[in-house]
Amino acid sequence: MSIWPLMLIGIVLVAGVAGGQSGAAAVRLPGSGLLLVVVTSKLAIAIAAGWIGWRTGRATTPDAIARGKWRLHRLQGLLLASLGVDLSLGWLVWVRATTGDAVLVSEGLAVLPTLAGWWVVAMAGWPIEQRVRVARLMRELDAGLSPSLIETSGSGGAWVWAAERARHELAAVLVGVLANVGWAETVDRVGWPPAGWLGGWAREAAVMAGAAGLAMALPLLVRWTWRVRVLRAGALHDELAGTLRAAGVRAPTLLLWRAPGRAANAAVVGLVRGLRYVLVSEALVEGMNSAERRAVVAHEAGHVRHGHMALLGVASIGLLLCGYAAGEMLGTSVEAGSATRAGWWAAGMALAAWVVGFGWVSRRIERQADADAARVLHREGEGADASIDAVRSALLRVAELNGVSARRWTWRHGSIEQRRDALDRLHGVALDRLPIDRTVRGIWLASLAMLIAGTAWWVWAAR
Repeated sequence: MSIWPLMLIGIVLVAGVAGGQSGAAAVRLPGSGLLLVVVTSKLAIAIAAGWIGWRTGRATTPDAIARGKWRLHRLQGLLLASLGVDLSLGWLVWVRATTGDAVLVSEGLAVLPTLAGWWVVAMAGWPIEQRVRVARLMRELDAGLSPSLIETSGSGGAWVWAAERARHELAAVLVGVLANVGWAETVDRVGWPPAGWLGGWAREAAVMAGAAGLAMALPLLVRWTWRVRVLRAGALHDELAGTLRAAGVRAPTLLLWRAPGRAANAAVVGLVRGLRYVLVSEALVEGMNSAERRAVVAHEAGHVRHGHMALLGVASIGLLLCGYAAGEMLGTSVEAGSATRAGWWAAGMALAAWVVGFGWVSRRIERQADADAARVLHREGEGADASIDAVRSALLRVAELNGVSARRWTWRHGSIEQRRDALDRLHGVALDRLPIDRTVRGIWLASLAMLIAGTAWWVWAAR
């Protein structure tokens, strides 16, 4: 699941906390100047995306195509950075002052240019996707294979391709997060629970209860918006369900996923057993052998068995609270007499702590899930070395099927090469006592400590 929409909403919320209540003093440019900055920055990114898409669509080597895809991915990150600049100049405050502050309306209008930029970048990827499809088809024909998947995602052109990507990468997360933000704003507007220290805590409880309910409903949004179908009983179902049982995870609903562009991927969504799905893409199923498929599913089961979703939640809240506390103390000392600038210090430190810490934690839990996949295959009867090699093979196959370099580093997962190297170091090590398990236990303790310390500071500051 894409992290981009979460970061989009997070940047807007940070801006709201830092300067959204400071009125016109937070607007650093006149309205026409703000519009010029917002539109010009998005237009420049759109032009760059169009150039990259056109040029890469004419490329003939896999490396050139992979570079083009990665450059478009970086432009999506640049869109988020440009949104941060817009908000620091008072864009959200100006939108609120211009349109009123109805629930979610000002936030939606503030992110609309960034979402339009995302759409153009997605459309720019269509020539690259066409090139990838042709190259894949030729490889399969040269190998004497009969292509078994008819690719329909984006077959109507760049516009349909962008819509298909938005459906999978944005829709469920944006709807869920915006509903959460809307619920919190509604609680504020209604004025219940009443004001006061106890009332403030009651309000937080009401907001958290709504957030918990929406988080549990997220898998339903995924199932309704993504192109998935239930994997019915049969050889493939029995193979994957057997691996889940070996991992100690009660078999959730297995969904076969037609990901955009025949992406080879798998995911687990859902915090509670009755609303938990394991998704496996069609391209992954068809492009891997049995051991590799079981390794991928065992990896996803490792996320469930070790409570990685809960860990990411605890770590995120702890990082944000502690980062905000440190930033507020630093900002108050540096920007004495300016609550607005001190607020930006606090919000900036919170965001920086989350970006650095969340990425580091996420990469460690991916390595634990890789190691856990080897453990599960070993439990199913494979030799220890053969189990490790099967997971390493599955990781490399994922890179090949997706047409990306094994050396490409990503914020949440690191690189395939690094993860394969980490698995290679497990040869000769007892799989039931691995160093990564101790590391993740330490992360749990540190995350809980940050959560407790951050909550204590929040209570003290709210006195």
